[in-house]
Amino acid sequence: SSDGQSREAKSRCSNQDSKSSRFQERNLALAAKWYRKSAEQGDSEAQWRLAVCYESGRGVESDLVAALRWYRKSAKQGHIDAMKGLITLYSLSEDPRIERDPKQACLWSQALARTKAAAMKAGL
Repeated sequence: SSDGQSREAKSRCSNQDSKSSRFQERNLALAAKWYRKSAEQGDSEAQWRLAVCYESGRGVESDLVAALRWYRKSAKQGHIDAMKGLITLYSLSEDPRIERDPKQACLWSQALARTKAAAMKAGL
């Protein structure tokens, strides 16, 4: 019957979605592993990407304290998106382990503005 075929098709799609989701999670976990290896060697782009993984819980367990730590390491090297991540966490975090800190948010906003101005001046 057509209804039976429909259920079977839905079941196959659901099964496929589940496989796809597991595959994607494995890929994200593998990406996070490689970001960590590069981040630990001081690569600011990898530090930022690892921070994003921790903030979003993609490829790793969600951990805003770890995200903050990696954003800070990257931002100290002048990574603009890491500075934005710090500003966001210091301004909006609802995690009890991360105190909202308007002073830090302001300091990183100023650093972001200086970094952008320097990049524009250098023609980057």
